[in-house]
Amino acid sequence: MKTAVLLVLLLVCLGVGFYLGNRPNLSLPFSYTLPISSSSDSSEGLSTTVYRLQTQTVGNQIVEYCFSPGGRCDRVVIKYINAANQSIHIVIYSFTMANIKDALVAAKRRGVEVKLVCDKSQWSVQSSQCPQLANVIDVRKSSNTYLTHDKFMVVDGRYVLTGSYNWTQAATGYESNQGNDENLIAISDMTIASSYDQQFQRIYLAGT
Repeated sequence: MKTAVLLVLLLVCLGVGFYLGNRPNLSLPFSYTLPISSSSDSSEGLSTTVYRLQTQTVGNQIVEYCFSPGGRCDRVVIKYINAANQSIHIVIYSFTMANIKDALVAAKRRGVEVKLVCDKSQWSVQSSQCPQLANVIDVRKSSNTYLTHDKFMVVDGRYVLTGSYNWTQAATGYESNQGNDENLIAISDMTIASSYDQQFQRIYLAGT
């Protein structure tokens, strides 16, 4: 009897050890370091190191993220726009940031395919960049009867930027460090990027 009990305990221990040694690594970047500004904080000459943001590797994904107000998430968006070589596909709800508009125009002029879908309600907003960009790049109005509340950008079929962050002054809140509580995350993963690009294509093809 004792031998049988010991054998069962031994098998249980071996099973637990095998599980612990072979379970997937599910660690996520829970820690966050507040962004620290460098000596250059002007709206011109944006660089990739104006703010130091927390980055971590999760599997094969390079994750970069920021929070507003104060995180200058607009600079993260511009960094990926400036790095684009082939394509930029965007679905956005609200878009009023002129510096992001300028980066998209510059990308188009250097030969990058730039396509944008804006929520139809935003075309009547006076400060919206969508109607202005329609004269330069491929911009469409969403056709959703309700809101196109997506906020994401796919760059070169590899990078995805998404989160609650709208491309607005209120969401960025950098002038007085006051504004909406927002988040933005950048992911490097071709499988995830493909899924987001399929979502983009669906919305884009239905747009006008």
